[in-house]
Amino acid sequence: KTFGEDGIAMDRNWFSKLTAEINEESMAIKLKAPSNFIKDWIEDNYQDNLDMGLKKYGFNLDSISC
Repeated sequence: KTFGEDGIAMDRNWFSKLTAEINEESMAIKLKAPSNFIKDWIEDNYQDNLDMGLKKYGFNLDSISC
């Protein structure tokens, strides 16, 4: 909702390329990107949004790796 129509493009171009490892006991999520470019882009442009969104549901972003 926050990003409106732009959110669809962001998901298609960036977030859909990530895989997630979810630890429900520690409420932590580790994301894995297919390349350093995507990892760096996500960290540089969307890290704060990811942190806020995950905290809303009680999770923390443990790491983004490649």
